[in-house]
Amino acid sequence: MAAATPEGAPNAREYEHEVVERSARALAKKLGGELQGPMRWPEEEHPVPEHPVDGVAMTSIGAITLEHTYLESFEGELQDNRRAGELLGELVEELSGTLATPGHYVLDVAVGAVEGHRNADLDRLKTWIRTNAGGLGLGGSGSRQPWHYVQGRRPELPFDVTLYRFVGDFDPQLRLGRPIVFDELGQARELRAGVALDRKLPKLEDGRRPGGITALVFETNDVQLVNIASVTEALVQAASRRPDLPLPDVIMLIRTSANEPWYLEWPKLADAWYPATPCSQVLP
Repeated sequence: MAAATPEGAPNAREYEHEVVERSARALAKKLGGELQGPMRWPEEEHPVPEHPVDGVAMTSIGAITLEHTYLESFEGELQDNRRAGELLGELVEELSGTLATPGHYVLDVAVGAVEGHRNADLDRLKTWIRTNAGGLGLGGSGSRQPWHYVQGRRPELPFDVTLYRFVGDFDPQLRLGRPIVFDELGQARELRAGVALDRKLPKLEDGRRPGGITALVFETNDVQLVNIASVTEALVQAASRRPDLPLPDVIMLIRTSANEPWYLEWPKLADAWYPATPCSQVLP
């Protein structure tokens, strides 16, 4: 069971330890080994190393040195998602399952739209959703007409939103969506990948144990913008611009959520990059 969400401040260290240890266990198993003894957490050692890594696992196939970071598709994504979730999470949960069937719904709220609206009156938004949901057509049903969405604008609502209705297997779920300009997303994702490599790879290589393995663990709970193909592309492009940085032996992508299971994908395993790496699997 997860110790907390990625943003959960009270258990942030406990949560990160869980992600790192489970990643180490999965990697050791993938390479034919197993953990031997407890994890080492260099930041908690005395004296603390000059450049402590996030974790070291002693295994039957040698030491695995790990660095963990949250993967952002664009600068400020984690903070913006948290802000939107805190403001709209209860509204989405309350309305999910109560709207007209068939079909499921997506409430799109643009990046940055809720900033400065912490005390917004959401009753107007709730009424607007209930009023408009039943009159929408079903997107994905073959119709080319834009009948499956409706836009709400200020000043009628506290901020601009778009409500979509789709054919699907989640009737009548409502979820929060974050519309992105995809022409710009690739550049933003490569930029964030480059920042992560600059921060993590020197420390990871410095922390490598003799004869050991290094692993860079990316974490995401973004099911809308993050997929392994786009992540790998961004990492390959960012790495090509940094030929002086030593690549880790393994790059892992962990998909976390508030509930189990979590999933593991492999952008890089030894000399292979996705799609020549193993398929997605449940994180043990």
